[in-house]
Amino acid sequence: ERMTILQGGNVGIGHTSPSVRLHVKGSDAEEYIIVESTDSGDGNASLQLTNDAGSWLFQNKGTQSDNLVIRRSGVGDFLVVDTSGNVGIGTTNPIRPLDIGVSSGDNTIRMSTAGQAVDVINLRNADGRVGFGGDVITVSGSNVGIGTTSPNGTLDIVGPAGGLGELYIYDVDNGTATTDGFYFAKSS
Repeated sequence: ERMTILQGGNVGIGHTSPSVRLHVKGSDAEEYIIVESTDSGDGNASLQLTNDAGSWLFQNKGTQSDNLVIRRSGVGDFLVVDTSGNVGIGTTNPIRPLDIGVSSGDNTIRMSTAGQAVDVINLRNADGRVGFGGDVITVSGSNVGIGTTSPNGTLDIVGPAGGLGELYIYDVDNGTATTDGFYFAKSS
């Protein structure tokens, strides 16, 4: 059989005993479900997923130059892939391979791990900082801070409270099994 409609309403295409609302099965290497808009006025082909909290749409959006869009119904577009492959999050017109924007608030890219209390990398736009390891290293404008989120100079190093504030610059081994370099420390 090509199509089966069971008494409970489940539909099978290429499948005689569908256990879900729609089950499509075929023996080709690639199987397709095509949703096509033939509207010549920039029609949108969409797949809508809805529950009691609202709807998400997966669209080929003709009104946006045939961009692929993931959007929340009544809220707006969250992710856009344009026809050149640029991905936009928070923007409908990405101009880079990954373009992230927000209309207000802190535009942050955050990478973290489940087992750690601090972010691994945190790129922020609201205050111009780039933080590594929970803001252990911060780049603000052209200043770099280590141990501070507000560097006051080109390189601003702040040790822990009560610490010695040490700075080491050296090579480990120059062939003589000795360490050469500079060591700066606040006296105790």
